[in-house]
Amino acid sequence: MQQSTSELTTGKLAFDPAIAAKADTILARILDPETDGQRYPLYAELRELAPVYRSSLPLLDGCYIISGFDNCQTAMLAKEAVQNSVSLESMNIRYEGVHDDMVRRWMNFRDELADHDRLRKLFFPYFTPKALAEVRSEVGLLISSLLDSLDTGEPVDVFSKFCFPLPSMVIARMLGIPMDDMDHFHAVMDEMVGAMARVQDLDAAALASRDEKASTFLNFFRGYLERRRAEPANDLISKSGLAAPAAGVSDEDLLAQYVFVLIAGHSTTADSIGNALIALDRNPEQKQLLLEGKVPMKQAVAELMRWDSSIGTVNRYFIEDKTLSGVTIPAGSRSMMLFQSAHRDPAKFENPDELDLTRNNAGDSFPFGGGRYFCLGQALAKIEVEDALTAFLARYPNYRVADLEWQGMLVSHGPKRLMVELGA
Repeated sequence: MQQSTSELTTGKLAFDPAIAAKADTILARILDPETDGQRYPLYAELRELAPVYRSSLPLLDGCYIISGFDNCQTAMLAKEAVQNSVSLESMNIRYEGVHDDMVRRWMNFRDELADHDRLRKLFFPYFTPKALAEVRSEVGLLISSLLDSLDTGEPVDVFSKFCFPLPSMVIARMLGIPMDDMDHFHAVMDEMVGAMARVQDLDAAALASRDEKASTFLNFFRGYLERRRAEPANDLISKSGLAAPAAGVSDEDLLAQYVFVLIAGHSTTADSIGNALIALDRNPEQKQLLLEGKVPMKQAVAELMRWDSSIGTVNRYFIEDKTLSGVTIPAGSRSMMLFQSAHRDPAKFENPDELDLTRNNAGDSFPFGGGRYFCLGQALAKIEVEDALTAFLARYPNYRVADLEWQGMLVSHGPKRLMVELGA
């Protein structure tokens, strides 16, 4: 009797060469920067063919690819799975040098869980509801200022003029960095994030460039840390810099966290705002529900983040065997969870390819990850996205996307350029 495709991808036949080869062909297309913005049909093919399988593609050889909702959630929360320096290899963090040493120091990628917990404990107080309540009023002022600066006469790149600078300005205020200094680093951040978000080899010139940029970042923050310790202010660098010695956190670890907070604090949020504006433009009946006040913005944002997630993949390293869909992932294996695929899984979400702002289980998605490595700034990001969309729609209810270009990444997903006719 002939076995079904689903049977071939589970149990002892999980690595049927023909199935694995076909799955890798689909995955290779997903990895292609040219498919950014068009990957959801490919994710559906992969989920059906091989929901969990071992890839043989370059850079992912031996990595287990996980694409369904339940399997991604299980792997994300599993005690058998950790984020560490090995899990970073799928993000081009596998070299010697200033940049990769800095990233390996980031709290979410420490080899020792005790180091992760110590760093997270140091920074957690700055992202509590009470701390963010003080920030929210400033977020509103920054949004108004950015919207006031938009030129309504011609199509405007809303991503570079609104989506991107807003979270940069917010996190700069929290860190205590003047925006004049931040402007210098926007291009640097773009290049660093881009190098990590594409699964591809880097040549010697690219490696040297990102080492140079990482050194610039670290030296920049070193100067701020020294000045804030001498003359403390009411900002994150001052408070964490003074508390770090007693917490057993070295200056090198501390400086690396500042870069992490800065990069993580802007890219996901900027992409989420851009993706939401694109989604609402492509689904005018859903935008109308918001304009008529028929759906709370918080609920709408949950669905918008499910429908087109700004985080495409998350990696884990298994320290113990784990079985998913009949496939045993051995201890010592890397895995890559495809979050965008998980959020379009029909086994979890009814009519998952439809944007439905009234969907009652959109909040079950995990656009910011979960488990012990959940995004420390997710509450702040949601505030920024909710308030940005509220203000933008109030100011420009008839906006229209005239043209856009995607970033061409996989780990993260969002527009590189978003030309909008504001219709004001």
